[in-house]
Amino acid sequence: MRNHISFIIAMASAILVIGFGLISVGVAEGQANRVGNVGLNLWGNVWFLIGVCLVAVNVVTLAVVIVMYIREQKKVGREMLRIGQKLSVGQALRSPSGRFRLKMQEDGNLVIYLAERAQPMWATNTNGTGSQNYLIMQKDGNLVLYAKDGTALWVAGTEGQGGKRLVMQDDGNLVIYATGERAVWASGSVMF
Repeated sequence: MRNHISFIIAMASAILVIGFGLISVGVAEGQANRVGNVGLNLWGNVWFLIGVCLVAVNVVTLAVVIVMYIREQKKVGREMLRIGQKLSVGQALRSPSGRFRLKMQEDGNLVIYLAERAQPMWATNTNGTGSQNYLIMQKDGNLVLYAKDGTALWVAGTEGQGGKRLVMQDDGNLVIYATGERAVWASGSVMF
């Protein structure tokens, strides 16, 4: 998703520059025609209108992309991580009801809490490993907790099993699902 958004932003930015350039050309030709007491040049108007259209379309495109990006970012902090998404220090996944949360703590530990009591139920036991650790759902389907320097501190061991998303469930279990709702890993922290 991020690669697509980056590509769209780069293309829209380039087209915006072209659009503003065409507007400038149209204005310059209009100015030249007025100074020379010549009627308005058709090509100056055409370039100007094409430039205005390009700018307008790209402003709308950029606005849509920004809204899409913000919505995608808000999903992190809800109940799941999809492939390529990270959980950084201070961020949390919550179960749909909000009863449980998976928090990437400042001490480097990843912990599932029963939210109402702030009671820890499961952890990677990586506390003290750094304040810039992050959890990522990798493209190979593996869930990995990395230190800032790229050292893997904790691994779910699900590479090649088709994992697509990490879900914080309402029963307190943290689960990696493959296509078709097939669970390939679970934290085992079920609580009713």
